[in-house]
Amino acid sequence: MFGVATSLGIGVKTLNSGLNRMHSGVEETTNNQIIIIWAITCFATISVVSGLKLGIRRISEVCFGLGIFLMLFVFFHDNTWFFLNLYVQSIGYYFQYIVQYAFHTDAFAQLGNAPDGKQAVNWMDEWTVFYWGWWITWSPFVGMFIAKISRGRTVRSFINATLTAPILYLFLWFTIFGGAGLKMERDAAKAGINCSSTLGGENATEPFNRLFRLSCRTDSQMYFDVIQQYGNNLGGFLRVVSLISAVLYFVTSSDSGSLVIDCLSANGNPDPPIIQRIFWAFTEGACATALLKAGGEKAIDALQSVAIATGLLYAVILNLMCLSLWRTMQMEAGDYDHCRNTFSSGLVSIFDKPSWRRLQDILISIVAPWWPAGRAAGMLYMNHPWRYMIVMATLFYGWVFLEILQVVEPGLAYVGWVVLCFFFTYLASIRLAMRGHSDIKGSIIEDAIAVSIFYPLAIDQMYRHMLIEEKSKKDDPGAGSYLMKTVDEPAIVKDGNEKQQKPESV
Repeated sequence: MFGVATSLGIGVKTLNSGLNRMHSGVEETTNNQIIIIWAITCFATISVVSGLKLGIRRISEVCFGLGIFLMLFVFFHDNTWFFLNLYVQSIGYYFQYIVQYAFHTDAFAQLGNAPDGKQAVNWMDEWTVFYWGWWITWSPFVGMFIAKISRGRTVRSFINATLTAPILYLFLWFTIFGGAGLKMERDAAKAGINCSSTLGGENATEPFNRLFRLSCRTDSQMYFDVIQQYGNNLGGFLRVVSLISAVLYFVTSSDSGSLVIDCLSANGNPDPPIIQRIFWAFTEGACATALLKAGGEKAIDALQSVAIATGLLYAVILNLMCLSLWRTMQMEAGDYDHCRNTFSSGLVSIFDKPSWRRLQDILISIVAPWWPAGRAAGMLYMNHPWRYMIVMATLFYGWVFLEILQVVEPGLAYVGWVVLCFFFTYLASIRLAMRGHSDIKGSIIEDAIAVSIFYPLAIDQMYRHMLIEEKSKKDDPGAGSYLMKTVDEPAIVKDGNEKQQKPESV
């Protein structure tokens, strides 16, 4: 939802700018942008109510057609050979620098101590981190929506349709419009146009020979500046087509996001109730409105912050999903042992059968992780658990204590984080030993991630695994409690030729 809201909040600024060019009475104000958001929301609501095949599909086809029209028009009207050369050249640059830029973090620029003072300290945060976070927030509903419409296809056809073809198309799109913009910028610089010039028009915002110095313009104006160079009449026509296309693209983005949220809210129902579709469509519009209104003059900063915050959280989940996908592919190919040993309790088993007792266990793992982890270590090493409890309690509460003491000496906070790392390392070593004891496949990297990011769930899993293994009941993790020291497990009781399951408290 926040991904769509961010897109709406940023996109309406461009739409507002385009409408202002068509009619000067439509001022670029927050109130007008909110009106545009709700106009798009209403269209999106109609689309999502009409269903996948009738509304969403047809509007998407119209959007795609309009996008191709704009791209091909600029391609043929402008310097076609320049675009073709730039396309080939850009693909070569992409493959040449993809590894370098994938690991580039602008480390030296962020120090802000360049001898000439020409460093962009915040560039990485305002561009790379923001865009990556923004794209990641789109991944949940885009992935589920694509999976929904791709049922029955092979993995190869899915990859070609969702990765290969779109990448080649986007390369061409950005080459044409990006190339047209860069060409205009260079021509304007050659003509002597700068941010304070008065060449051609009354001020620097007026074109000189249909040229704008794009680097002097705002983000919301640049696209319309580029298409303005193709003539007043054609430029006006392209503005109308662009605005219609942009509105429809936002409509399809909003309604596809609403549809996925609708299905999830309806417990997987592919045809959720209409009232629920309307609710989520309007919720997305309200979210975008709130971010835009609350941000005020710095609305873009507010939208960027939301995208980064939500994207960061989901980035962790995406990494785990990549590992799950890899293992699923191994299973499908027969390269993964289905009969392998696993932990007797899942990492997120609390969500399978939630109960107050399980919630109590997780809360204990949060505030007193040494208690269940120490008991698990005691069962693993067949020693008294108190020795392990003392070590882990000292490390865990030592971190908390040192964080509190930073009010006296700020440097102690960093000592506390070091102590916390020791706690996670000790916990990961126990988990790794548990894998070796039970012959469970895995790596120390997985264990380190599990205990450092999801330590309450990891500790709960470790404790329950050892408790169940100790009782030789690996088929059901049950619903045990640290306080009650019990785990409910099914016991098979034979009665003649019949088998009955009887709950047994161990």
